[in-house]
Amino acid sequence: MKPTQHNAALDGLRGVAAFLVVLFHMEAFVGSAFSPTDKYTIGSPVWQMYRRVIDGNFPVAVFFVLSGFVLLLGFDRKRDLPYLAGATVKRYFRLTPVVLASTVLAWLASVTIGLHNASAAAAIGGNEGLTFIYRQPLTFIGSIWNGLAGAYRGDDSYNYPLWTLSIELTGSLMLFGIAALFYRSERFWIVALAVAAGWITLFGTRGVYYTLFLAGALMLRYPSLRLRWYWLIPAAYLGAENIWLPEMVFVQNAIPKSWNLDVTACAHAIGAVMMLASVLGSAKLKSVFGCRPLAWLGRVSFSLYVCHAIVIASVGCWVLEVFALRGELHLGGLLAIAATVVVSLVLAQLMTTLVDGPAQRLANWIANAVLQPSRSLPETSVRKLENFDNSVAAGGTSGR
Repeated sequence: MKPTQHNAALDGLRGVAAFLVVLFHMEAFVGSAFSPTDKYTIGSPVWQMYRRVIDGNFPVAVFFVLSGFVLLLGFDRKRDLPYLAGATVKRYFRLTPVVLASTVLAWLASVTIGLHNASAAAAIGGNEGLTFIYRQPLTFIGSIWNGLAGAYRGDDSYNYPLWTLSIELTGSLMLFGIAALFYRSERFWIVALAVAAGWITLFGTRGVYYTLFLAGALMLRYPSLRLRWYWLIPAAYLGAENIWLPEMVFVQNAIPKSWNLDVTACAHAIGAVMMLASVLGSAKLKSVFGCRPLAWLGRVSFSLYVCHAIVIASVGCWVLEVFALRGELHLGGLLAIAATVVVSLVLAQLMTTLVDGPAQRLANWIANAVLQPSRSLPETSVRKLENFDNSVAAGGTSGR
């Protein structure tokens, strides 16, 4: 498999993960479209199957393990510390322009088309997910602050999928530090396991997410960890686990609450690692995930991740509300799904072209300015930073 095909497969896997997040967040639309009554319900067989198969936390785990793999690609090839120095400087500036664009977009939607999530929830007979988001008025100044700093501190009030952003940034920076010290050692795996155990002990579920960055790095460092294609099956099964299933309830009740550990997140983490390992180890899966539509979806995945929730709350909920008030709930749910997908994909392409591409160039420029040729850094090493592959999106994504 050529390197370009290999990278396309990783893009495709990232694109599938992003699209699963979009589908997961359209739960209210699915419950409306396939309701056996004239109100939203989770009682339909379609909704039950949909929710059994798709859990938004699993794609988040896929994003994190992909980050661990892709962010060290350049360093793995060159084993050159300036790569890590450049990646560290670039990371915030690589993520923030797209994040900022999304929070400003949320404010802009609120003062133009409007955020219809609450009124749509009322029109369909109630939906906790829709009423929980965008409960406070959005302001322009607030959107700027949230995009520059607030989202990194866990404030997802302007764009709820951004809860993953602080994990993405912190996990990336910790990964760079560990890689700088230990990646070139043959005992890197021992260090990684010890650090992972420490993170999980200290941070609980958040530590599980941090560990995924190391898991991706281990698959890069040790190719023997890659799996055959059929491991995709148990990976998908673990990814579909949710907290209401009997086995998850049993395990969750069996562990001490003081551990602060979500067993569903653990199942998703294991499934994400297995999924990436099976794609990396199978030429067939690389070919499937590397096809042009999925590779394109991967290239716009960061933008898709950060803009889709705003489209759901504005365009999607507006369509749903209009048709629900006309007594056409089912048609409204279907049209809301279609409108959300189409508008989100168009916005993702525009944001990738107008914001994400310039963000990568901005990050490179800042890295070059900070790590300029000087007493300690050769000019040739600085130039290499221009080609550093730092394109994996934050967080990630997700169902929380």
